Amino acid sequence: MKLFKRRPKPPKSPSPWQSSHLMKRDFWLIPLYYILPYIVVLLIQVTILAINPSILQSKENSFTVNSINLTIDTLTLLFVLFIFYLIHIRHGLAKVMWQRFKLVPRYFWLLIVTYIVVMLLDAGYDTLTDYLPKSLQFDETQNQEEVDQLFKVGWLTPITFINVAIITPFVEELLFRHLIIHELGKKITYPVAAVLSVIIFTGIHVTGATSPFEIGSYIFMAAGLVYVYMKSGRNLAVSITLHFMFNAVASLVSIFS
Repeated sequence: MKLFKRRPKPPKSPSPWQSSHLMKRDFWLIPLYYILPYIVVLLIQVTILAINPSILQSKENSFTVNSINLTIDTLTLLFVLFIFYLIHIRHGLAKVMWQRFKLVPRYFWLLIVTYIVVMLLDAGYDTLTDYLPKSLQFDETQNQEEVDQLFKVGWLTPITFINVAIITPFVEELLFRHLIIHELGKKITYPVAAVLSVIIFTGIHVTGATSPFEIGSYIFMAAGLVYVYMKSGRNLAVSITLHFMFNAVASLVSIFS
């Protein structure tokens, strides 16, 4: 007869990735996304003043402006990713992401078909906008024109490509799919959160639009990203991959056009 009974192991707490509780800490990414650029600007200005103050006096130089803008944007995005990593360092974030990316090949046709459908819808929409009054027509969305400006500095092209095609998809999918759908969806239901994700993603990308009809391209893109995210069982790696496809192709067109 045993005098001491072995204590049963306490039940494992559910993984934060499957938990039904809202991960409130993750929502710090939203204010950080807007505050960090100002901090980065300050750090860059201090660094430049210490090294070569004359650079700050040549603001009209497009090379200088593009270089500084790219540096600010890239550092901001990397800081956001690093902070998210620190928030979840105890939750095996790297391992979870690797497991999710290993599942991406099984969604190959979902990604290809969704990409083609979005491109066809976008092409058809562009054709229809040619019939709008001249004051409402546009050649490129304002957001795309800003991206094109970054590619005008030849030696910065590799860095710009990495920023636009790789880093940006990770950050934007964290904000618009992980936070809005995966987390906020726990409170407002996933279908409602999915619609909200499309609306917010589109709105953010047309804040500087010169025509209200620039909204169309981003609605198609956002809808495609939300569709593959939901269809894959809310696998963020799948929507990141599609986002990479959108941005990589657009970047290559900008480079070689």
